Amino acid sequence: MPAGSAERTWVLVLTAALVMSVLGAPAVASSVAPMTVPEMADWAGQVVVGQVASVRSYWADNPSRIETEVTLTNLGYLKGVHTGASETFSMIVPGGTVGELQMQVCCAPKLEQGQKWLLFVLPTYKTFPVVGLYRGAFQIKIDQDGIERVFSSAAEPVLGIEAGGAVLVRDVSRHRPAGASTQLEELAAISQNARINLATPERQPLEAVSFEAFVTQIQPMLDQSVNHQLTAPAGRRVLVEYHASTLKPSPTSLAMPKGNSADLSSALRGMDRVTESPPANRTRSTAAEAVRP
Repeated sequence: MPAGSAERTWVLVLTAALVMSVLGAPAVASSVAPMTVPEMADWAGQVVVGQVASVRSYWADNPSRIETEVTLTNLGYLKGVHTGASETFSMIVPGGTVGELQMQVCCAPKLEQGQKWLLFVLPTYKTFPVVGLYRGAFQIKIDQDGIERVFSSAAEPVLGIEAGGAVLVRDVSRHRPAGASTQLEELAAISQNARINLATPERQPLEAVSFEAFVTQIQPMLDQSVNHQLTAPAGRRVLVEYHASTLKPSPTSLAMPKGNSADLSSALRGMDRVTESPPANRTRSTAAEAVRP
């Protein structure tokens, strides 16, 4: 990289269906189905609350891809506690950052060190361990008064649970730059029956629901949900048969001058679109598999 040039991060955003294809499992629709709390609870083997102690991204083989090991500590169980359950919980999620290359799964929550999360965790998984990708992940933040409050994985304040079990999320669109959107709005636009509702400014309270009140609202739904009778931690990855295809630089990319930050799609055959990530707005793209640097 030329001296004095800005650091660049190349971002590959994969849909859920594409991850399934890369890992050899049957491809499914990449959109996330709307889910109520009772529905998420039925799918979840465990519902846990913990703080992210470490995040370790690395290159995995067969096929070549980036994975991340996320470890949570000080674990509390709202559902699925079993004999010998630990206060530490680790899970492997697809994507992460290694060097200048970052891979993301579209709509999946990004768990960062130091954050506190409430997670609906699948008993076993092939794509992502959290129920409904972002839908089963809630971040817990402390406000200026020291009260823990609940937010969606897209940082939208959660206001509470409606009678049918829908998660009520505050509409903060008035506070975002023109043209900006959230994961919730994008997916609500493609679903006429979305069960994660955006509250209008006229009906929304001023702050997110407290963590204590949120747990009080969802606990009866968790207690009445399907018991998966686990004897080991949830979030276990199901091994699948890999079907990898090698991606090679095209003749055009080999002829490009070094340091050229032009569209990288010509460099990796099989990628739909890969673009340089602007500092404040990462461009979405898709990729079947990344080539290890």
